[in-house]
Amino acid sequence: MNRLQKILTREAKHKAELVAVRVRKFFLGQGKTPDIKDYPSVVAVCAKMEYRTYTGETATIDRYEINPMLLGELEWKLGPIGTKTIYADNSYVGYCAEPNAANKLLRRERIHSLDDIYFGKAYRPRTGVVIPPCGNCQKIFNNVVR
Repeated sequence: MNRLQKILTREAKHKAELVAVRVRKFFLGQGKTPDIKDYPSVVAVCAKMEYRTYTGETATIDRYEINPMLLGELEWKLGPIGTKTIYADNSYVGYCAEPNAANKLLRRERIHSLDDIYFGKAYRPRTGVVIPPCGNCQKIFNNVVR
């Protein structure tokens, strides 16, 4: 793991903690206790070298909102958005935190290749546990922390 990925890992942990606090505050404000399904499964952070960081959460993403470069790679290497693959047991194409973070970066930064995107470790907001990247993300992104 390089220096940038260590920084991104620290930021991902911090962002996951903030997401957990946000979810708890929202539900406690309504007099309810948050359920497991109320939290995003995973939070990931990515960056292009030393520039701004972008945070993504596990969520469905509309095919038409995905950057064309990322969409092409996802569908060429894995299959249509929202389908299961042989590379990951419980992950659907494009629903992971990593592609969501990368999509935010690609929509705002000029970048020539997905190899220029670096990721830190991803965290589960509800528990603070490090979540390794799924097979889909490992196949798409070379600079994801394994």
